[in-house]
Amino acid sequence: MENDTLNSQRYAVNIMLQSIGELPLNDDIELPNAPQYILAVNILEEIKKNVLSEEWDCNTDKNYKLAVNSDKQIPVPCNVLNLYSTAKQYTIRNGFIYDKDNLTDRFDGENVEVTIVWDLDFDSLPYALKYYIAIKSARVYASRVLVEATAVKYSSDDENAARVSALRADTRARKNNMLDSYFGISASARS
Repeated sequence: MENDTLNSQRYAVNIMLQSIGELPLNDDIELPNAPQYILAVNILEEIKKNVLSEEWDCNTDKNYKLAVNSDKQIPVPCNVLNLYSTAKQYTIRNGFIYDKDNLTDRFDGENVEVTIVWDLDFDSLPYALKYYIAIKSARVYASRVLVEATAVKYSSDDENAARVSALRADTRARKNNMLDSYFGISASARS
């Protein structure tokens, strides 16, 4: 694992392998032929998309403008996990924005402004989020490969601690306040 950095996908996969007692993979020659590596990478990608779909500050752009093409449709980039608008009800259908209010995927030349949740490469994520994804992936990997509940429980505790750390880092990045944060809105709604 000396070739791995704490920020790499390979390091995350090695955490997953070690969670079931496997030795880490040390050289690139092993990778294509190692079924445990292929399974770990697939689970890591699955969990990464699942976690990123929760809308973290690092992968969410508000007021993002998408343009209408020559067919009067708005194509959605392939690395979008979700999009929405506070003004209209949009969804993704067949790779294009669909206007649920007007029941159409055709737009009359206007750009659409949405909040977009992106699927980013693992290696481009902030460390706290990478670590959370790696720990959660290790728990899922262990639960699919092993049947011993104590190994999965240990990883579940680690996953919860890593999630708290990632949430704290994300909250600091967002710079929330009482007026626009979830907690401020909830508190005012209770009054």
